[in-house]
Amino acid sequence: MEASSKVKQLLDELAAVLAEMGALQEEGGIEDTEVEHDAADKAGMEEDETKSESPEEEYEEEEAKEKKIRCLCERAEKIRDRIKFYESVAAKELELRTVLDKAT
Repeated sequence: MEASSKVKQLLDELAAVLAEMGALQEEGGIEDTEVEHDAADKAGMEEDETKSESPEEEYEEEEAKEKKIRCLCERAEKIRDRIKFYESVAAKELELRTVLDKAT
């Protein structure tokens, strides 16, 4: 049953895409933990130096992340559609094999 192995492969690919989407969303969307706050307090002036990005650079960076997430969403939807297709192929194959077995 080649269709079912293809479904498994696509499910693995979908899991990887979803993990990448989650990582991108966590990068910019989740608040810092206390450990990160303590490290930032110890860093002192170094933190101020790293936050010296201009608002335009921050906006461009955020736009790039959003674009990548949109691309990943589109890819996930295409994978989902392919999974549905191969699941229907596998179901049809099973149905036809059952008919063939009954006939013999």
